[in-house]
Amino acid sequence: MQTIGEKLLEARQRQGISIREAADATKVRGEFLDAMESNQFERIGLADVYRRGFLKIYAKYLRLDPERLLSDYATQVQSRLTQPVARRGTRDIFAGGSSLLDKGGAEENAESDFTASALGTASRPETDRKKWLLYGACGLAAVVVLFLVVKLFEGPASQEPATPAQGLTLPFREVTLHVEAGAANVVVVQEMPGMDLNQGQGKKIWEGRIVRDAPKKFSVQGRMRIDSPLLKNILVEQNGLFSRPANPNAPAMIVDPPLIP
Repeated sequence: MQTIGEKLLEARQRQGISIREAADATKVRGEFLDAMESNQFERIGLADVYRRGFLKIYAKYLRLDPERLLSDYATQVQSRLTQPVARRGTRDIFAGGSSLLDKGGAEENAESDFTASALGTASRPETDRKKWLLYGACGLAAVVVLFLVVKLFEGPASQEPATPAQGLTLPFREVTLHVEAGAANVVVVQEMPGMDLNQGQGKKIWEGRIVRDAPKKFSVQGRMRIDSPLLKNILVEQNGLFSRPANPNAPAMIVDPPLIP
């Protein structure tokens, strides 16, 4: 048959709790906990009512049946602890310096002084851990929401238009548009400062119909865009060099100045 101390020791070790951790949680001095686990209750130099109170707190903390252990205490321990015990001061009973004596009542009423708050310290601090985890999760969520709100009101970062000919400092050049078959309706757009041809911006400098035997010449500066539903039939001539649309099925093509003047 296991002694009270063996049951306490086995329960604590099974849960991986140290004496110091148990003392911090229950507010009962570590030497008293060690005395109970060693079944040496006489080492707790206090009145029997306090030994019973400590046993009840420790049993509840270790998730044992307090009433069963108190019953075992009455049969195994209490009968042999017959020596009188002097009262002690008010600062030496609990690990945190609290006292169960000097409350003005008789010693036989002291067990009632193990109030709900005192016994509550015997519960494992799982509730507190869950509470702080919940607080942490809420705090993290608030930070994420604040970040998203700030980014929303900042709006997209401003971008400079991708117009390499800012100020149109490039010289004028002659560009000739040829139609290889039939005819094609064409719109020619000149790049202007602060405008992006890729975004459909620019200044329209000509719109009309070009036929196969009548190419159209333009004097342009910088880049230009050619819009035509028959872009695949368009041939661009610059400085004697010819080029075709990179994507013949596209509705428009960008014409850059030639690398060779």
